Amino acid sequence: MFRRFCLLALLPFAAHALDLPPLLPANGKWEVTTELTPEQQAAFQKAGPQALAQIKKSGANLDLKAGTLTGSMCVDEASFKAWQESQGLGKQCGDPRYTVSGNTLTTDIQCGEPDASTLHSVIVFNPARDAYTFENQFDSASVKRHVRGKGHRVGDC
Repeated sequence: MFRRFCLLALLPFAAHALDLPPLLPANGKWEVTTELTPEQQAAFQKAGPQALAQIKKSGANLDLKAGTLTGSMCVDEASFKAWQESQGLGKQCGDPRYTVSGNTLTTDIQCGEPDASTLHSVIVFNPARDAYTFENQFDSASVKRHVRGKGHRVGDC
């Protein structure tokens, strides 16, 4: 489950392996914290011990009091390409539209399969690109999800 949250956080960076965004985070090991919605918090509270153990086993930290899910991952161009290939985004989604203003990357992606969907993402980097905040809005006929969080580089992979 944490992987899904992190992938939502990375989706704007990894939309197309051949068309990487003009503004990327610094390579290295990153810690990403995603804010949980009240519905997600309730679902985690109802999750059985096996599901919670699986989250912990994946290296994620679920803090229901703070309403956050935190984990780490290695970020570099190769990881973007591998993730993109595993998701088949090139087949399902149109070319991303990137807009850069200072240290802010805005990405809009429209996908057609399996359901028509859109992603609007705003990522604000610090000047060194070793920390950022993000806000993603994902919309489809069956899912509307607003995801916020932050990430920061914690070292080398």
